[in-house]
Amino acid sequence: MLKKLLIAILPLGTIAVVLWLILPQYRALQAAKAEREAARQALQEKQELIAKIEELKKQYLAVEDVTDEVAQIVPRTPDIPNLLVEMPALAVQYGVALDNISFNVTENTIPGPSQDASRPFQSMTVGLSVSGTYDAFQEYLKALERELRVLDVQSLQFSLPPAEGDASSIYEFKVDAQLYYGLQLN
Repeated sequence: MLKKLLIAILPLGTIAVVLWLILPQYRALQAAKAEREAARQALQEKQELIAKIEELKKQYLAVEDVTDEVAQIVPRTPDIPNLLVEMPALAVQYGVALDNISFNVTENTIPGPSQDASRPFQSMTVGLSVSGTYDAFQEYLKALERELRVLDVQSLQFSLPPAEGDASSIYEFKVDAQLYYGLQLN
């Protein structure tokens, strides 16, 4: 009878030991799996966020490049020192002599493209005295037109050399132009 009782209690004891020892480990394993899945999802979300940040960074850099180009076209300040370097260099490059250059910075404001008077830009007058052949001067004007800065030629005067009139003659040209600056890019 003891043997029968022992045979009946042994499976119950095994079940009790299994429940007492193995069940907490099983629950811990399930909790670890749930934590691992949550960590995997968090990692995936972070990777998606990193990808979005990279995309936004690329967009920002693209906009920054455009902003830099616009800032070169219409800088915040008159940037006269840079003009004093660029204009004579172009004159030398295109075979004309830049005899005189003058700047007249005025306080007038001109509304921007949006006609919003709260974001005006300013202009200054640039006077150039150039001497050279007609063809060289024409190329010089084309080069000034292609420059990054916005240049509006307001007036052009030239004088013919005495008793000469062929294309190889040296002419004197006077150009008055408007340059724009002061555009605030926010």
